[in-house]
Amino acid sequence: MSTPHPDDPRPGDGLNRPSAAGNTTESRALVPFAAPPRTELMLAAVANHANAVKGAPLDQKAILASIRRRWFPALSLGLLAALLSAGVAWMILPMPYTAYAELHIRSSPQKLIWDAKETGTQFDVYRQTQQRQVKSQFVLNAALRDPKISKLSTLIDEPHQLEWLEKNVSVTSPATEFLRVSLSGNEPKELAAIVNAITKAYLDEVANTQTNDRNKRISDLGKVHDELEATLRTRTATLKRLVKSLQTGDPLALTEKQKMMMEMQAALRKQRAQMQFELMNARIKLAAKEDGSLPADQVDIPEAVVESHLYQDPEAERAAAAVEAQQRGLVLLEKATSSKDKRVLAARKDLDAAKKNFEEQKVRLRPLIAERLRTEIRGKTEASAAQLRETARLTEMTIKTLDEEMDKQKFETQQTGEMTFEVEQIREDLMQTKSIDQRINEEIERLKIEQKAESRVVKYRDAETPNHPDFEKKLRLVGMSGFSALALIVACIVWFDIRTQRINSLEDVSTGLRLPILGSLPTVPRQAGSGKSRTATAKADIWQGSMMESIDSARVMLLRRAELENAKVAMIVSAMMSEGKTTLSCHLATSLARAGYRTLLIDSDIRRPTVHRVFDIPCEPGVCELLRKEVELVDVISPTPQDGLFVLPAGSVTQEALRELAQDALNPLMARLREEYDFIIVDSSPILPVTDSLLISQYVDGVIFSIRRDVSQYPKVATACQRLAMIGVPLWGAVVIGLDQMSYGYQYAYAYGAVRKGTKAAGSA
Repeated sequence: MSTPHPDDPRPGDGLNRPSAAGNTTESRALVPFAAPPRTELMLAAVANHANAVKGAPLDQKAILASIRRRWFPALSLGLLAALLSAGVAWMILPMPYTAYAELHIRSSPQKLIWDAKETGTQFDVYRQTQQRQVKSQFVLNAALRDPKISKLSTLIDEPHQLEWLEKNVSVTSPATEFLRVSLSGNEPKELAAIVNAITKAYLDEVANTQTNDRNKRISDLGKVHDELEATLRTRTATLKRLVKSLQTGDPLALTEKQKMMMEMQAALRKQRAQMQFELMNARIKLAAKEDGSLPADQVDIPEAVVESHLYQDPEAERAAAAVEAQQRGLVLLEKATSSKDKRVLAARKDLDAAKKNFEEQKVRLRPLIAERLRTEIRGKTEASAAQLRETARLTEMTIKTLDEEMDKQKFETQQTGEMTFEVEQIREDLMQTKSIDQRINEEIERLKIEQKAESRVVKYRDAETPNHPDFEKKLRLVGMSGFSALALIVACIVWFDIRTQRINSLEDVSTGLRLPILGSLPTVPRQAGSGKSRTATAKADIWQGSMMESIDSARVMLLRRAELENAKVAMIVSAMMSEGKTTLSCHLATSLARAGYRTLLIDSDIRRPTVHRVFDIPCEPGVCELLRKEVELVDVISPTPQDGLFVLPAGSVTQEALRELAQDALNPLMARLREEYDFIIVDSSPILPVTDSLLISQYVDGVIFSIRRDVSQYPKVATACQRLAMIGVPLWGAVVIGLDQMSYGYQYAYAYGAVRKGTKAAGSA
């Protein structure tokens, strides 16, 4: 037995080896903890995955993995299909002709009077609008109304000519101020005729649209002009009526008339005050004659008399006139504007100030006027009582007449002020209305002149009959056909590959299948074993070292599991063929032997044995001969170049051997082997194709799944796990084969030394 690896566990480092006398039942009875049941977990995993696949969208990682796996066949078949499709398209598609006409769109409208400039954004919007209008239904229908066009062979066979034109007519912008209208087909002359008809219909529509727009604008402005004229007539008539009522329309004359009316009111007030004084004087004298003599200085002057004489005083008259002027101005402002206008508020303040001043003047002048009246009374000569009564009566009548005249003058003054203000307001409105009407008349005249301006869109060139076919367009169509075939083939291959649900990463195993990951083995490239140069040899050493370290990591996990469960027989299984179970079995058995354990590798894949080829030993006799009891155990076990590693080949399979396997003939053989070896690795047949592995699994302590990346399919692996779980076989975990360095997680920067004899053979299996 060779010296074990320094990192390998030894019999004395805590690993409790099972006794030679222990059997399967006793070993499982000594398990220190109960493994959780996995039947329900596997059933749930399969059901959850099936539901997820039905309803989930395509995963980006799955697509990339499928492309990585199938890029060569997909690209090969796709290129072949692309070539065939391009060839067929080249043969079938006729050589197209393209006829085109061009239009010139000026960057700004043509103006005869005013130069209107547009920004670049406005011009872009206008050009895009015209580009869309060329293919509008109005333009195309106008072109199709020509019987010469609708009866052309290019269009006559089309059931929906308008839709065909919308689909095939192309409108592009080869330059900033140009539009190109083009049409491709097989009849050059007809193509040119159709394009010219569309261009003509578009220009007619554009010209008509511009003319109609101008006419509509002229009509709208004319309506506004008529409304303004009617308003002017109405307001002019109102102005004439007011001027006639005022007997003048001159602002200066109106102002002078208002001044005269105010002076008339002042004179009437003064005369009334005089008459009021005369009446009071007559009454005092009459009372004196009738009641006896009354001293003049004791005469009580009535407040009304004093009040009437107040307006005769110049200062009081000026204050009263100021109050009246402020009141009149406030009334006019309130009629012209709102009550919250700043001018109205200011006028109210001025009126309050004038009233306050007038009240102060009356308070100051009232005692002075009363004393002056008493003095006048003392100086009057006495008259008879009859004369005094007649004088009082006549004076009262005069005062009544003066009051009526004052009321009339007050009403006329107020009415004249209001009418004067209304006249000024109407004159101002007339000026504004005439100004607006004048501008509208100018705009109408300008539009009438602009109707003679040249259209903004003009024809640059007519469509001519094309003499040369459009070779580039046919190449584009052929290229699109080939690319479509390539994309279709690649998409189909990738889609079918995705439907197989192959395992792409460790996450698919740990999350999807809920299997513990015991280890992962990298893929050793073929170039690594060439050894043609020192560089190739160094790379081979690096890859070989990476492989050995990976399998040793899986061995450590296996040893720990075996220690916990007091187990020594492990079966390596896979769902289907070519998933790396033999490679994993050989490497794992070699690693256990290298660690100092007496290990037996059993090739139980009796229908397709391969272990004997790896170690270059005879296939017969083997397990099948032992089942038929044709040989002894010592005659079929072969040593290998690796110390501590022995191989039990499969032998020659027959119906008798299969029958013995089904009838529990392997039980005594496995019990005997448990006593002679520290570990037994069983390389079984795939689970799904045959039932051999399910029969053999009854005699092992646990099962390790071999899963090959990009080969193993998720549903099949899940089904295989389900079958093992349903018969109660412990699933220890899985080892994933085929991960690259990036997926594996690290890269060795050193190479192993000389590989021991026998190890290389196992490692290259």
